[in-house]
Amino acid sequence: MKQRAAVVWFLLAVLAGGVFLLAKRTARPGVGRIATTAPAADDRPQSAPDPERRSATADAPSGADDGATESPATRRQVDRLAGRTLVAFRVLVAPARPLVGAQLVVFRGDQLLADVRTDDRGIAELTADDRPATVVLAIPGRPLEQRDVALTPGRQDLVLDAGARVTGRFVPTSETTPGPLRIGVDSDRALPSTDALPDAVSRVLEARALRGGYSIVTTDADGRFELNGLPPRWSGILRLQHRWRVVSTSAGDLLPRARGIRIAAPVDDVVVRIALPATLRGRLVACDDRAPLGDARVAATLRIAETATPVLASDTTDADGRFVLDAPDESLVGLELRLGDSYVASPPILTLQQGELPADGDLGDVIVRDVRHVPFLALDERGAPIGGAVAAAAGLRSRPTGRDGRGELRWLSRAVDRMDVTAPRFVPAVREIPAVVAERLVVTLVLANELEVALQLPDGADPGQFKVALYGEQAITAAPVADRITQQRHVSAWTVPQLALYAAAPDTYLCAQPDSDGRAVFRALRPGIEIGLHVCGITGDMVYHSGTIAPLAPAERRRIVVSLADRMIVFRGRVVDDAGSPLSRACVQLGGQLLGWTTDDGSFCCYLATPETATLILQHRACATRYVPDYAVPIDGRPVEFRLGAARPVTIEVVDVNGTPMPEAEVWTRYAGFTTNTHRLGGARHVASSTPDAPFELIVNLAGRTYRQPHVPAESSARVVVPLHGRVAAHVASTSTAGRTGRFSLILAPVDVEAGDAISVRRPSADGLRLELPAVHPGTYRASLAYEPSDTERRSGRSRSTSEPVLVTVTGGLDSVLNLALPAGGN
Repeated sequence: MKQRAAVVWFLLAVLAGGVFLLAKRTARPGVGRIATTAPAADDRPQSAPDPERRSATADAPSGADDGATESPATRRQVDRLAGRTLVAFRVLVAPARPLVGAQLVVFRGDQLLADVRTDDRGIAELTADDRPATVVLAIPGRPLEQRDVALTPGRQDLVLDAGARVTGRFVPTSETTPGPLRIGVDSDRALPSTDALPDAVSRVLEARALRGGYSIVTTDADGRFELNGLPPRWSGILRLQHRWRVVSTSAGDLLPRARGIRIAAPVDDVVVRIALPATLRGRLVACDDRAPLGDARVAATLRIAETATPVLASDTTDADGRFVLDAPDESLVGLELRLGDSYVASPPILTLQQGELPADGDLGDVIVRDVRHVPFLALDERGAPIGGAVAAAAGLRSRPTGRDGRGELRWLSRAVDRMDVTAPRFVPAVREIPAVVAERLVVTLVLANELEVALQLPDGADPGQFKVALYGEQAITAAPVADRITQQRHVSAWTVPQLALYAAAPDTYLCAQPDSDGRAVFRALRPGIEIGLHVCGITGDMVYHSGTIAPLAPAERRRIVVSLADRMIVFRGRVVDDAGSPLSRACVQLGGQLLGWTTDDGSFCCYLATPETATLILQHRACATRYVPDYAVPIDGRPVEFRLGAARPVTIEVVDVNGTPMPEAEVWTRYAGFTTNTHRLGGARHVASSTPDAPFELIVNLAGRTYRQPHVPAESSARVVVPLHGRVAAHVASTSTAGRTGRFSLILAPVDVEAGDAISVRRPSADGLRLELPAVHPGTYRASLAYEPSDTERRSGRSRSTSEPVLVTVTGGLDSVLNLALPAGGN
């Protein structure tokens, strides 16, 4: 009897224990879920914790977090709901500080496995399957981290290096509170980025990485920020992603146009003072009823006193006709406001000089005269409506037509007498606009022909390294304007004089980037003419194939195949710094021809049409340029590694004999017969960041003359002194500018042919136009006024005109003032 009672009590105890364990397991979280609690003050904020969710390690005995008393039963936990074990990743910053809110994206091959975040103990959990995988850690303020892991049940510690750091704050100069600011980080050295990750992984990364491998950094409400985990000797650029501009910084250097700072780690508590740019704001209204002009494109040409160079700004009005334009400099001396895009020389609707500019930047109501809406109907040759057609004129574009083919071009000046109409797969057309539009204008479009060029490339070749160009003795596109972009988005058109490669015979050419399958598609080619074909490198310096294409019929679809598999040599290599770290975006040149740039891992793959032996040049902004004379490219395709030494940046200042800065100067460096650009720091200061280890030459071009000065790499600064220059200003008579919407140029040609090149300055037409060359070498010049008509004027028959030259003698330190006008009766 006692034995039976013992058995009953034993069974009851087992049943009670099972019920307790079942209830306890039911309270456990599901697979891949984590508990989120309030983070530390220096970590990313998280959502409030769920009282019904607990970490899988919550039941571990005291001391389990340090691993001292953790038992196998605790480490191997079972999720009975899913029937699988869990793996817990603990993310720590050396030596043992947990990271809260770190995003872990786990993938295997192209398959996304999990996207989780760490809790208040730095732990994130996901399903284990005992197979290898890759985890990417995206932590605000740190470079992306990528680790190979095994999804083995239990806990694994991911310890991150503390590294160097940059901390600081952005302080506004006014009482305006900027709130959180987004900061872009560009690293000088290659860091992991999302470019090499599978698309599924890149999409789920909540904070997109910028070029350089950083998550976007957001300051707190007080403008404070922190970058940590930086590699040794890190340097890079902090760019503001907002409209704020940098006024000053307690460490580092200001970037041109005050968009950020260049800085090197480590540095603590850098103070960056920022300010909002000056703005010009106003409201467009119609002249007759003062109705607001909503959804109208506004463009302004802003004239800045220091640079004497126009700055373009544009905006689209809201429903109430209001617009806001950024004025990037306080030394604004005038503006011209137009309807349309900034590159279109349409008649100005408002012109103000320095004394007329409002102090508060409020232009008030800008009255627009003589504007109209032009309704149109797009039809094909059979009279069926065309959807997706767009009309454009004077920089204004209509919305795409609907299925009924109806559209409207709004806020068009009455001076515009024609518009271009385009639609996918149709030849662009030009439609004359009558003075009085009584009814909807009908535009008939003709179906375009299509030419597909398919490239057969060597195994592993990237189609993005090539481009396909079509050229001809005459315009080869059926577009209304030969140099207008009329093809698909990846196809563009130029006139030949802009590229020396095609300057031999053809007038125009079209250039296309092949897609991932090696296909380049051209549409709306002019029927009945023979077309030339080039297959080139991405820079256009290397031609791999040249041939001709028979004329196309008006609506013909043709496909041609070009095989390049046996016509090129593969040049593979890797560029690293002196510590062995890869260098991304390093430039690779051979004999002065640009072959390409390195990827994030420092590797490059270029293609040569024939074996070559020439000077190999490797450049990176953070390292010294390396020159390898008489380099023979390996014909067997074996990879080659190149090391670049530490950079020796040189700051260059150009001044005259009185010490006055010369901001108009252009500066280069020259070594072994090759010229390299420098970067402008602002004013008359430049920096040469990728200099060679050996002595080189500084080249300064100013006012058509060249000045040379040797330089030793050990010296970190240089001062180039040029002769005292004079200033030439020309006033253009209003009789010459009236009714003209194009551009005027002041041209100074030296009388002595050995004195240097001619120099010029260009400005859009305006009443009271003043053309000024602030730096002119002393001497005698022939000064002339030239006029380039706008597109609208060229269509109406107006051609380029030039005034008779007059002699002017320029004296150093003095101003020479001219009064110029175009000849009377010029068209």
